[in-house]
Amino acid sequence: MQLRSIGFPYCDGGITNQKIAILNLFLAVKRQNIQIVLPKILNIDHVNANNFTRDFGDVFDIQALQNFCEMQKIKLASGEYEDVTGFLAFTFGSINIENFALAGRLTHYSFTAEFLRSLRPNILKTNTFLLLKDKVYKQTKVDGVIQLRIEKDWIKYSRDIGNFGETDEYLPTFQRIMEKIRNSFPKNLSKLYVVCDEKALSVHKNEIREQVLEEFGFQLFWKSDFIPPVELENFSNIELSLIDFEIAKLSSVFIGLTTSTFSNFITLERYFAKRSSVDNHYIYNAPGDFLSRRFDNGTFTKVDLATTRSQGDEFLFKTDLSHSEILGSLTTHIGYFGDFSSYGLLYSGYSLDRKHLIQGFMIELYPNQKIQLEYCSSSEVGVWTDWVQEGTFSGSRGMAKDLIGYAVRVVKGLPDDCEILAFGKFLDDDNIIEVTNGLPCVGSNNTPLAAMQIKVRRKKSSY
Repeated sequence: MQLRSIGFPYCDGGITNQKIAILNLFLAVKRQNIQIVLPKILNIDHVNANNFTRDFGDVFDIQALQNFCEMQKIKLASGEYEDVTGFLAFTFGSINIENFALAGRLTHYSFTAEFLRSLRPNILKTNTFLLLKDKVYKQTKVDGVIQLRIEKDWIKYSRDIGNFGETDEYLPTFQRIMEKIRNSFPKNLSKLYVVCDEKALSVHKNEIREQVLEEFGFQLFWKSDFIPPVELENFSNIELSLIDFEIAKLSSVFIGLTTSTFSNFITLERYFAKRSSVDNHYIYNAPGDFLSRRFDNGTFTKVDLATTRSQGDEFLFKTDLSHSEILGSLTTHIGYFGDFSSYGLLYSGYSLDRKHLIQGFMIELYPNQKIQLEYCSSSEVGVWTDWVQEGTFSGSRGMAKDLIGYAVRVVKGLPDDCEILAFGKFLDDDNIIEVTNGLPCVGSNNTPLAAMQIKVRRKKSSY
């Protein structure tokens, strides 16, 4: 019996949109007996309208992707296929990324992370890229990278669709962007590498460079400042875009915007590459006179979600030699956000605003864990829910009732020399509250619970 094959000719969009569309193909066949026919990669020329396609293997390392397919038991094929259309693949891929993030499933060891790590551009092996990386970071020593999304095609696209949202600053000029950077980093930044489609800029780069240096004191550099024109002509637009992308991904400081998948994926792929949350990535399309810091590892297009610190990878209390972790999942219901699940370690939240707070939770331990837990919660002073077992939700959903406390106790399986700890971070309270087995974890003023973490520790008399 011949296996079903799916694919699409190409995705009409920039390189990041094409990555998202291809990712969705792989998500669609995961754990199914369906083959993938790889699409062509589209090269878009917004200036000369000279669009053409290239084979996947001409742009990406096919062997790296085949290794991923072998690990995931996914079959690549050629020939005829069922066309799922590139645009729909991109649309559903974008939705999947945000949904995975909301559910706490977009971890650095997820299927999505492994897939994107396997998409290795061939330009990484070229002397041009290796020399550029050296010139940008070792010789010039830039302080950060910025995506200047002020190309003519972006301006037209943005005006056609209108404002992206109430919390989005609509089409800021390069002067406005630089003003925000100067307000946010008056001393720390002086040299910035700019990523953009240079040929499609609405203002010539030299005019931007001179005005920014004079008015704001920043030195700006583009790839064309380091790569000779004759050499640049050897690369397609899609390869030039990938060069900028990979250079930006190496920077610890990046400034972009949430409405650009290019910006978002620089943060997301850096998170996957580092295997830890990304710091010092900022956006300039948030309202106000300053940059806003991202806390979403590049997953959201909406400003409020991208800049809310309610689903971060940060722990309330770090592990030391006296601690051991309880392995399982902690699902918390976050107000105006939905359910968020951590997998592996039991922690959730870190929001210090009054909107995204914990309203309920559920613990599910992995089968290899020897202990059994019970827990309860409170959303009203002096009123507590009954103790419930693992796998049962405690608290509320959709009722706008923030928790003001919770408690966890061990039913059986905990060694005599150990104790369970419940940590809590509460609104308007600078302290992290720590309690032991079964005691209520509440703030000093009965304020709402912003974050929680559960661990096991050897009793102090045991070490």
